[in-house]
Amino acid sequence: MVKYGGIGRPRRQWTPLHVWVLLCGLLASLTVHPTAALGAEAEGTASTPVAAAAPPTSATATDVDPDDQPTRARFDRALDQLHQGEISAATGPLAQVAQGAVLAERRAAAAALLAYARRLSGIVEAGGGGEVMHDLSDGRTEFIVTSTLGALYTGVVLVDLLDLDDVRPVVGTLLATTAVGLTGAIFGSRGLRLRAADGEAYSLGAVWGAATGLLTALALDVDTSAGAQLTVLGGVAVGAFAGMSLSRSFQPTRGQVNAVSGSMVLGFATALMGYWVLNPQNGGAKNLELVVLGGLQVGTFAGLTLAPDLDWSVARSRLILLSSGVGALLGLGVAVLATGSNINSDAGSRVWSGAALAGLWGGAVAGAALTADMAPDAQFREAPTEASAMVVPMQVRNGGGLALHVRF
Repeated sequence: MVKYGGIGRPRRQWTPLHVWVLLCGLLASLTVHPTAALGAEAEGTASTPVAAAAPPTSATATDVDPDDQPTRARFDRALDQLHQGEISAATGPLAQVAQGAVLAERRAAAAALLAYARRLSGIVEAGGGGEVMHDLSDGRTEFIVTSTLGALYTGVVLVDLLDLDDVRPVVGTLLATTAVGLTGAIFGSRGLRLRAADGEAYSLGAVWGAATGLLTALALDVDTSAGAQLTVLGGVAVGAFAGMSLSRSFQPTRGQVNAVSGSMVLGFATALMGYWVLNPQNGGAKNLELVVLGGLQVGTFAGLTLAPDLDWSVARSRLILLSSGVGALLGLGVAVLATGSNINSDAGSRVWSGAALAGLWGGAVAGAALTADMAPDAQFREAPTEASAMVVPMQVRNGGGLALHVRF
């Protein structure tokens, strides 16, 4: 029915059919344009299209680790070495993982850890190809100290060769050679990335060379001071070079280097004491020096031969050497208490030397047995099999971050 209002305009009456048509139209508009009913705030944001999330390109989208077992083991070993303080040893495996890993997260974590390890090692690669020194590693410090002492001794040899008498040229020569040696060692070792074992092998080689040169000069009856000094200096140079070369080539651990040192001392002491057991009052000095020189070389050769098969830590190697010295001192003390001061007789000399020799080797055997349960060197420790978690730095597209490394 149509009625007319006061202004002459027809007034339509709403029926249920009109309401139903209106509701259907409203539902249709919401279905086609869902943001139309969200208000003015929603209209401002609806005009900007939202890009669909790109499918993950990382290898973590699958449950299977794409890296092979050697790569995963190399990364785990590097983490263990960083945890144990073997910073220089961890840089090699980290560099390999950063270049060859398939998993993007593992590559990024290895690259971040590699940069961190290099900074801890004391050398940071600058953008222009140069290097900035931040800290000195143990190996480089050992190299600098030994080289400086060798340069000082070189000055002593020069003073002897030039036969200087005035105090001013003597002091000037010593200062000049020491300064040259210190400066050359500091700048010459930049970028070499010397391990602690390299520095100890360098020092051990210098000591071996000095002892070899001195015993050789005495055995050959070098009658001039300059000749003896040159022989010792030559031995130091040859020994230091040989020690560094062998260490850089075979990469021994600090424990293995100290094992060679202990074997060298045992060979020297055994020859010295054994000589007095066999010849308490007989034989010239030349025979003694030749015997001791031979014992030194035999002990050094035995150490170089056996050390690669040893997993001793540096602490265990030093404790065994200490127990050898304590055993020799104990054996000599017991012999002195038993025989008194009757050293002038052949029997007394044999007893004293024999007791010290027996104590030397008894102490070495006892030390090796008592330290058998000590942990091996970090390089020979097996990776832990129990579950563990570690937070490590990682590199992402827009900066740095942290990653949770879980092993089980």
